[in-house]
Amino acid sequence: MPAATRFCALKKSRMNALDRYAGPSAFARKEQVLDIFAALIAAALIVAVSAGWSGPSRVVMTLAFAFFVPGRAIVSNWPRMARWSAAAMPMVLSLAIVSVLSTAALGVHRWDPVRLFDLEAALSLGGLAIGMKRRHSAANAHSPAGALTGGTGDEAGG
Repeated sequence: MPAATRFCALKKSRMNALDRYAGPSAFARKEQVLDIFAALIAAALIVAVSAGWSGPSRVVMTLAFAFFVPGRAIVSNWPRMARWSAAAMPMVLSLAIVSVLSTAALGVHRWDPVRLFDLEAALSLGGLAIGMKRRHSAANAHSPAGALTGGTGDEAGG
């Protein structure tokens, strides 16, 4: 094996050994922040809709929800997709989901935007919670404490 290849392999093995004890990676932390941000948008918009608030802040939260939250709930549970693009994939999926659900509601003559939003928000919050729990379980399984509790590392799903 050439010296450069050995050096890269040695460097990679050292980095992996150090990363194991350093806590969550920058990627995992970014994913966690995006999930929390999406959950906060959904929760704030649920409160705004329930309270009957209106104005520019509700419009901005509605746009943020429609463009980001449902797709983030899917990407949070599909780690390989998050590696493709943490910003573009949630947008594409969110717009697709909102469009399909709205079209289906119109098609069956059950158009009620508030109930549709409630359904999308509840499913999105559930998906985000599952994704955060999965990521937290995987992080514990890879930590030294997780090794003591019997974690296998298979929980990462990606």
